[in-house]
Amino acid sequence: MIRTNPFFAMVTLCVLPFTLVLTSDSHAEWTSFRGGGSSHGTASLPTNWSEDSGIAWQRELDGYGQSAPIVHEDAVYTTSVKGSMSESCLVQCHDLATGVLRWSFTKESTHRHPSNYMNARAAPTPVVDDEGVYAFFETGDLFAVDLQGKLLWARDVSKSTGKFDNSHGVGASLAQNATHLFLNLEHGGPSFLTAIEKRTGKSSWTVERESSKSWSSPIVAEVNGVEQLIVSSGGSVTGYDASNGDVLWSLDGLEGNSVPSPTLAGDLLLIGARLPEFAGDGDAQSNCCLDLSQIENGKPHVAWRADKAICEYASPVVANGHAYFMNKANVLHCLFVIGD
Repeated sequence: MIRTNPFFAMVTLCVLPFTLVLTSDSHAEWTSFRGGGSSHGTASLPTNWSEDSGIAWQRELDGYGQSAPIVHEDAVYTTSVKGSMSESCLVQCHDLATGVLRWSFTKESTHRHPSNYMNARAAPTPVVDDEGVYAFFETGDLFAVDLQGKLLWARDVSKSTGKFDNSHGVGASLAQNATHLFLNLEHGGPSFLTAIEKRTGKSSWTVERESSKSWSSPIVAEVNGVEQLIVSSGGSVTGYDASNGDVLWSLDGLEGNSVPSPTLAGDLLLIGARLPEFAGDGDAQSNCCLDLSQIENGKPHVAWRADKAICEYASPVVANGHAYFMNKANVLHCLFVIGD
């Protein structure tokens, strides 16, 4: 489960599991997983690099982290866990220009979780804003630290769910708006989508979700003048009112969409999904494009469905009018978002 972040010229977790490599951009902002659901940046990026070329700096991280790094102003933030049972949860801050470690915050895990290649290890990507860094871990720990590494608040999410029952652990990343964090937690036990106040760590609203094993992350988007929280998981995609959790629209029949996260491009929403078991050619109908400007009878208009393009684990990427779907065999499909 190695994750890359397409914003940077080079952001990757290398084969040596504790090494982070990235380039410097003093004007960079990449404050959440996949840039908040857009999955692409506008910088000029190199297509080749080595130890001697294309790398501004490289640092070894403390612990093991599968989350993507996030960037705010002149700093890059990472999360990781330490110990064979993930005994410690870490947030670290490095200088974006030089890679120098500014601070490291460690919190003892509330619940132990096996740390091995079959389980998530600090897989959820944190979010950052002007006030702090907000991190969620598969140990059930959700906490906030300020931009100097001081703890603001902490809570145990598993108090509401019991022990997480999810193959390979939890992987859904946080989403955010100006005032709240959004966490979609689906597993074999009680599952929910919740809005959490950034200032206090308390939930403002919570809606139940069906129990299903999912790693898809929600995104926040403004659609038709309303700020929405969009979740693609468990065979459906749903738009919730970000202010109160009310369902605004929903579309079912999207088998295999519990790993890739949705991608927004204006009013269009790209949905990625794995190929259903025992499916054949032409059965990849869950990989599709929805037009959120056209909602009728509580359902968005399906602009098109892909008959061969499959996402498997990676989320769709949209850039310059093209949609990109990568399957587990490393086959990349490029489709026109609109037109042919």
